[in-house]
Amino acid sequence: MNSRKLIEAFGVTEDEAKELARMIRRSVDSSGGDPGKGEFTSDQVLDRANEILHGYGVESISCEHCQVSRYYYGIVLLYINKGDTYDTTLLYDTDKEKFAIGSWGSWLEDHEAKKHGSEEGEEGEQDDPGQGSSVKDWRPR
Repeated sequence: MNSRKLIEAFGVTEDEAKELARMIRRSVDSSGGDPGKGEFTSDQVLDRANEILHGYGVESISCEHCQVSRYYYGIVLLYINKGDTYDTTLLYDTDKEKFAIGSWGSWLEDHEAKKHGSEEGEEGEQDDPGQGSSVKDWRPR
């Protein structure tokens, strides 16, 4: 993720965007989980992003029947709360270990649609961290 995308999405200053982009690039999770290569954790990146974006805290979406990792357990998404379900924000997909720009509401709808598509026998990419769980299992925390 580059600073230009952050400026376009959030209207932050160039310095703020560069700082956040640098933290994302140097995050532990972006280095394939190698602590020797990562300078920041995803939690540190999200905490700083919350300050820069004037968010209302870091929130999560979990799945009761999912275990993403020993650290995240059933948390499948972390995001900066911007006040509305469909506000553009910074997302962190714990299963893919990737940061993205979007809304948590759209992210959740996409994953629910993939779940329903797989139940109906449709072919397609199945990267849903909650694969095998019902829609009611997804809930924001």
